[in-house]
Amino acid sequence: MYSKIRQCHMSIWFKGISYTDKDARQSSLINDELVLGLSKYSNKSHHDGPETNDIQDVIITDIRGIGSDFRFPVSTTSLIIHNLRSPFRYLPINFIPPGLKHLSLACLAFDHNDPFLVDTIESFELVTPKVTGQIVLPSGLKSFVHRVTKGNSGYIPFRFVPFSSLVSLTTLEMRVKDIETGVLPASLTSLNLSFQDHLPKDFLKPLASLVNLELNAVMSYDTAANTGSSCLLDFRPLHSLKTLHFYYEFEDEGIPHGRPTLQYEPYTVDFIPATLHSLTIQYSSLACAAPLPSSLTYLDIGQCHGQLPVGLVPHGVTHLRIGSLGLGLQKGSIPTSVTKLSLGYYNGPTTSSFLPDSIKQLSWNRKYRDGRVPLPKQLEKLEWAGKRFEPLYGSQLNGCPVTLTSLTIPMSIDYIPRGRNYIFSLSDHFPNYQDGDDNHHLLLPPSIKHLTCRIEMGPGICCFRLDQVINQTNVERLTINFMNYNKHASFDIKRLDENNSQILMVDRRSIFGGFITQQRRSNQQPQQQQRQQQQPSEEAEEIQNNCNGYRPLYLCCGNSTNPFWSHQLPAT
Repeated sequence: MYSKIRQCHMSIWFKGISYTDKDARQSSLINDELVLGLSKYSNKSHHDGPETNDIQDVIITDIRGIGSDFRFPVSTTSLIIHNLRSPFRYLPINFIPPGLKHLSLACLAFDHNDPFLVDTIESFELVTPKVTGQIVLPSGLKSFVHRVTKGNSGYIPFRFVPFSSLVSLTTLEMRVKDIETGVLPASLTSLNLSFQDHLPKDFLKPLASLVNLELNAVMSYDTAANTGSSCLLDFRPLHSLKTLHFYYEFEDEGIPHGRPTLQYEPYTVDFIPATLHSLTIQYSSLACAAPLPSSLTYLDIGQCHGQLPVGLVPHGVTHLRIGSLGLGLQKGSIPTSVTKLSLGYYNGPTTSSFLPDSIKQLSWNRKYRDGRVPLPKQLEKLEWAGKRFEPLYGSQLNGCPVTLTSLTIPMSIDYIPRGRNYIFSLSDHFPNYQDGDDNHHLLLPPSIKHLTCRIEMGPGICCFRLDQVINQTNVERLTINFMNYNKHASFDIKRLDENNSQILMVDRRSIFGGFITQQRRSNQQPQQQQRQQQQPSEEAEEIQNNCNGYRPLYLCCGNSTNPFWSHQLPAT
């Protein structure tokens, strides 16, 4: 990309390059070559030269003010219109490029009942919480996706989409209501529906070509209680299905006091296609189902209120997810084919009869109970998935397998910080880890090369002790996720000398980083000495905790500031 810019920098005219994050536009239709950000201007002759011939992907951040003389480069094949501040009602004549294949439109509301898409369009993504009428789509469309902006829950009536004319449609994703049977085209191979209604029993019968199916039902508790019986989902017609995801949830935040518990499952399944490779479904919905197919390699069963039965998980499943276990595991519940396991809250035994040594990746929410517990002997990645990581948990890493190279932990603080600085450190979270080598005082096992910390805190400035990672671990890749601010920093760490005085830290994606010279206490400047005298209870103690004698180095982040590093705590 940069070489192209250098070659054409004299002739390219930029009104502005805009960054649209993935959460705002929901998906990416662009490649890595060149993104042209346009907003509120008429290009006229500015993009008529040969330098625009290679531009295929365009993002527009605001269509207001664009006149009828606006023209895209003739090579444009992918277009993203991010227009969340206003409804979509009008486009200038011939606004859509004649050779466009992919369009993503995000708007406050969709109120456009006239044809506006060219016949070359193959995929159309509509991101909006509100659709006021019929959506006119070209008959050759292959993919239609409807999503809502974050925090909204709009549903489109089935009748608003002309399914009968979409003879080439293979991919459909929608939030729908008023579902009808026999309307969807038989050409569909991928279907993703979020809906509020009960599905008609024969809804899936005409869709024998489906390879991927995702159904997400949202219902009120009162509706489920008044129905009086379960809805049986029939997957028998789906002879080619490879991936099945079915989940239901109540839209009520909880069952109000005094209402009885449902005596039946809102949805049940009595047949699972033998062709499946991936299955996501509530365990309770499987009560009537035959044994799961041996072809499965991925299985997610949500909550299991009792013990996980032996034999439920087929041998051949390599990735297993269990949201929670009411009564834990039995010996042999998890087959030895599983290499990646995700458990919710689990405080049961961890010997190889319960957690086989084949497991290489483990994610769990485990509470401290009795100190060190055995971990699978081939474990490579370990994640504490809860919101809290108690200091006592660190003792569970004593004697961990030498294969463990990646660790993910949550970090949180309950007390009100001094001033507005929250200080997070490994020494606070791993005080009970015993290195076994008094010369190094490592805070983590020496085999761990990748560390991820998920930080949750209140309003204020977060300060993470980078110097402890540099000097008291062997971590080479560090990722810090500031959960409250939806920000993160990820660095490669290169130690350039034996005593770690010179460090290279670079984020390969953003090119943020640089060389760091660690400061020793003996080189303090007068201002630093004065600052330490003003804050003896924290900063001086932190210096003493650093066995290399270097001053603390912080990675800081706030709601209004991007991550940055500093040798001193930010002023409050």
